[in-house]
Amino acid sequence: MYLIWYYNSIKYIKNKKIKYNYIISTSGPNITHFIAKYAKKINKEAIWISDFRDLWKPYDLIEKGLFLTNKIENSLEHSIIKDSDLIINISKPLHENNLIQ
Repeated sequence: MYLIWYYNSIKYIKNKKIKYNYIISTSGPNITHFIAKYAKKINKEAIWISDFRDLWKPYDLIEKGLFLTNKIENSLEHSIIKDSDLIINISKPLHENNLIQ
């Protein structure tokens, strides 16, 4: 379902060719950050604010220690954090967790 939402959003952004001053994405679901990442890619002058209200990965995934899955999720999360102009977190521990990743 989220992939359909992603592709429809990308299609909408491409077709409208709107210039944005600000792009705001908020999690959950994390796919919103990837939509915003695309919008930022075509609107380089826009300021992208990403809001992390929750951990990127669910606790059960972290606890199971699935190496490959964790590696992929860490890479995806890092790509969003690296490309965002501003990151907002709900709490200091969550912010510190994002910086460690």
